[in-house]
Amino acid sequence: MTAPQSKVLAAVLAVMKDVGAIGKTDENKHFGFKFRGIDTVLDRVAPLLRDHGVLTRPELRNLQHFPIGKDGSKVIVTVAYDFTHAESGETWTAVVPGEANDQQDKATSKAMSVAYRTALLQALAIATGERDPHAGPPVGRRLLQLQQQVKMAGAKKGLESFQQLRDDYALWSQGADIEAADEKDLGEYLKHLDPSTHTTVQRTRNGARR
Repeated sequence: MTAPQSKVLAAVLAVMKDVGAIGKTDENKHFGFKFRGIDTVLDRVAPLLRDHGVLTRPELRNLQHFPIGKDGSKVIVTVAYDFTHAESGETWTAVVPGEANDQQDKATSKAMSVAYRTALLQALAIATGERDPHAGPPVGRRLLQLQQQVKMAGAKKGLESFQQLRDDYALWSQGADIEAADEKDLGEYLKHLDPSTHTTVQRTRNGARR
């Protein structure tokens, strides 16, 4: 017997498919970092929630208030956001934190905005459309070509698994990691695996062809 489909989850999934990426276009003028503000997120998400019949309702579950200086304050909130399907009444809930500082009386509203932004970004898995800053430098086309050539040449020598190729490279290079190899390293290793590639690699390095 097939379980009935959840209408709220189907509607949330439809929003996820339509929302796409939201880039970090807002900027903190004081610290100079880029971020996605609540208005930027809502401009994209709110119309889609309406189109797919999804309502959101916050429930404040916890609030902590800490005085800062003479007039400022820090507020930490925990908020449950109900994503409700308007037609069926089914609800799916996301619980998120929010934290904000303010030198006047707006720390609580800021913390709630942070919490709502977090709920939308995480519940809908909204990407930034940017490359992972921890992924290292982009891999060039030539490096990708050399990686493929090395794999093919290694397979011809019986190095069929990546671990076998990694071990052979480490032995040849006296301990280096093949995953950190640049174009020059892979070019030299490719000549070791298949001496017939020497002329091609040399011509490529001199810029005669790619």
